[in-house]
Amino acid sequence: EEIRRYALEIGADVVGFAAAADYASPRTPELTTILPGVKSLVVLGYRGNSGAVESENTRIAMTSRLGEMELSRTNGYLVARFIEKLTKTKAAPIAPSYPLNMEPPVMGMFADVSLRHAAAAAGLGVFGRHNLIINPEYGSLIIFTAVLTELPLASDPTVTDDLCTECHLCVDGCP
Repeated sequence: EEIRRYALEIGADVVGFAAAADYASPRTPELTTILPGVKSLVVLGYRGNSGAVESENTRIAMTSRLGEMELSRTNGYLVARFIEKLTKTKAAPIAPSYPLNMEPPVMGMFADVSLRHAAAAAGLGVFGRHNLIINPEYGSLIIFTAVLTELPLASDPTVTDDLCTECHLCVDGCP
């Protein structure tokens, strides 16, 4: 709980834990290719700013998105350092969305860790029709980052509620 408390104190809106064995992503590399002794993931979620997202000025929306990414990237690094100092185990922060592997055969299409699958495994939400995570409190207006660690942590309970209302707003708004 010290890790969760610290992550919330530095700006994460939600924090979940997942045992590495509970993480399953069909297209990303094995977690052990990043951290050979990985046992767990600490997943951090950051809500978006509704006012910025709903603004007709795209610069405002992009500025907010860049701020979310910077905060989550920095906090991932800080949480990894906190875990290493507190537990004397290795930890590796996973960046939100970037950088992507641009080498063949993936050509930038897949991240090193699927943060959506990590969030679901850590009990932070469920997949919606739009293939994004729907968080019980923030809906889809949330981004994630994670920290891989050698520290053995039990997975938080997964969300079992069907949070997708089949409103089709994601389908109607998709180009």
